[in-house]
Amino acid sequence: MMRAPLVPTPQEEQQKRCEDYRSLLTIDGKKVPDPLVDLKSGWEKEEEVMQHWPPTMYADMAEYLVASGEVDLRKRLMGDYKDGKALVFVL
Repeated sequence: MMRAPLVPTPQEEQQKRCEDYRSLLTIDGKKVPDPLVDLKSGWEKEEEVMQHWPPTMYADMAEYLVASGEVDLRKRLMGDYKDGKALVFVL
């Protein structure tokens, strides 16, 4: 007997995508508003909410991007960072 993988129907694929999307909107068992549907208005200004953002350094962002698997990306990002630092001393 062959064990061929089951191919989901388009309806099953759509249902799976909806379930996955709904699961992204659930944090610690609590549903958060859907930004594409529930939050048409009432957005806060970036300047006002930036104070609540965690401190993030260039190296933190580079480390995150490197963790995605791009080895050459780290070299380029760190090279750009060092070039920028050197430029500050020249100017």
